[in-house]
Amino acid sequence: MTRHHLNAIVASLATLTALSAAPCASAQTAASASDVRPAAPERFKNYLQATVGPLVLLETVAWAGISQETQTPAEWGRDAKGFGKRYASIVGQGVIQESVTYGLSEAMAVDSRFHKSRAHGFVPRVGDAMLQSVTSRRANGSRVASAPLLAGYAAGGVGVMTWYPDGYTWKDGVRYGGLALASRAGINLIREFVLRR
Repeated sequence: MTRHHLNAIVASLATLTALSAAPCASAQTAASASDVRPAAPERFKNYLQATVGPLVLLETVAWAGISQETQTPAEWGRDAKGFGKRYASIVGQGVIQESVTYGLSEAMAVDSRFHKSRAHGFVPRVGDAMLQSVTSRRANGSRVASAPLLAGYAAGGVGVMTWYPDGYTWKDGVRYGGLALASRAGINLIREFVLRR
């Protein structure tokens, strides 16, 4: 990665941080008890759940299966060893993205976890679930563009490139981070409509 690329990444993160200071244009209501930022031990428990919880491990197996089927990366082959590398790679990506998200959420005092929607109706709940893929909540319950989430997904995707075969670049990493962010939107829909909590 060149100095130019590092400068572009730093500038992007600075822009995201500045954006996170501005409230989102979505409707904002008074904070409910579930919107209150939890105490530090609960936040750490949430981080662990987001990193190695059962839903995440199922998602990881699914992504490893898709990567195995599409042979991404092809250099790892289609055998059990290749699947293992893909699975371990996706776990590594998740650890990086969740660690960056957790660290920045702590530093910025925002809550980046998913909250069930208080909206009524299918479409508003879908919108709320999707919006939570790119927003965090402040202590007062208002939403802001989420520098922690966006930086976490970018770092996870780019971090994967450190162990990927030669020929893959940071651009591939940004694409993988984007896919992981889209996956989060899908998981948020499952959390909203399928899971009780």
